[in-house]
Amino acid sequence: MIGRYFKFIIGILLLPACIFYTVSLYRQLENIKLLLSNQVYFLIGAVSYLILQSLFFKPTRIYVFGHELMHAIPTWFFGGEVKGFKVSKKGGSVKTTKSNFVIALFPYFLPVYTIFFFLVYLIVNMFISLSGYIHYFIFLIGFSLAFHIVMTVDFLKTKQPDLMETGYLFSLSLIYLVNLCAVILILIFIFKNEVSFLDFIKRGYELTKVFYIAVFRQLFVARK
Repeated sequence: MIGRYFKFIIGILLLPACIFYTVSLYRQLENIKLLLSNQVYFLIGAVSYLILQSLFFKPTRIYVFGHELMHAIPTWFFGGEVKGFKVSKKGGSVKTTKSNFVIALFPYFLPVYTIFFFLVYLIVNMFISLSGYIHYFIFLIGFSLAFHIVMTVDFLKTKQPDLMETGYLFSLSLIYLVNLCAVILILIFIFKNEVSFLDFIKRGYELTKVFYIAVFRQLFVARK
């Protein structure tokens, strides 16, 4: 019970960080010149997924498979075992011998299919030059990242056992911040020198610090 209250308090404290790191991400996006080189394929990929889900179908089973797989991977990392793995259109489940908040929230942190395409490109490019096909890869990055974001938001609308276990406010705040970082890292690969992870972290930190200092002074510093 104490742990739940502690996580609730941390969740509240993370809310300003969520706001100001969103501002920091927006400032990074302002630096991107959208129509340079193959970068436009990233946007085409993202829009293509939105059209796919809006007009044709929602690839729920594919998302659920990646979601449950991302429960299994940290379970193995922490020395646990996977006893059962179930995927269906209505949802899925994975039975493990170990559980913690990292295992519970890991699927929401990282875009598994984006990482998959990224690793495939890196591995294949070690043996065969893919420079002539980079625009296809960038399209897949945009498509899969939009898929992750949209489906994650959709799943978070319902009461997920993973989030109930770790506390909704704490989980949502942490998920949001980690996903912002993941988006920035992917954008750095796509847009290279136009986006800076260090600038993103620094700006978000400074804005959050200024906010908390102002709140602290209002609450605890005696006025003359």
